[in-house]
Amino acid sequence: MIALVAFFAVAFAALKFANDVWWMIVMGAALVLFMAMAVMALASLGAQRAFACGVVVCMAIYGSVIYLSGHKELVPQGERRLPTTRLLSTIFTVAHAEKQPGVSTTEFSGAYADRPMIGYGYGDYGGYGDGGYGMPFGESRSWLPGEAFMAIGHVLWTIVLGLAGGVFAVFVYARRCTDGNASN
Repeated sequence: MIALVAFFAVAFAALKFANDVWWMIVMGAALVLFMAMAVMALASLGAQRAFACGVVVCMAIYGSVIYLSGHKELVPQGERRLPTTRLLSTIFTVAHAEKQPGVSTTEFSGAYADRPMIGYGYGDYGGYGDGGYGMPFGESRSWLPGEAFMAIGHVLWTIVLGLAGGVFAVFVYARRCTDGNASN
């Protein structure tokens, strides 16, 4: 239970402050999890092997789908074909609706009220325009706005779907064991 709470705490922090550093942390954790489960799939037996195989297969499938879709699934305003991309895009739009300093989205109405504002951060403190203040800590702009959020979100989805696949694999294994057909 503590691991679940810690996972969600790191996930929310990574999404709130999405940048290349958080992407490396989350991607590194996903890579370590994938490699550990791959080794367990080869070296363990029984329910542990089933769990590890489920995690590895589901992480590999979702990761492949994201990789093969190209750049389309990493832009929040782009074409959204996957349900996870649509969910992440909605979360990004809601979470960053009023993030722009000095501008309130409630001042706008009509057809443009629900669209994210163009040029976020480019002339502000720490943006591309610099404003003479430089880049503050945690405000890396090597990604386009929203791109890091989407990349981190998809890595988190890869982990969640992998763990769900592992739980499902254990369920299938346990059902097979109760039928008397269990073989490692």
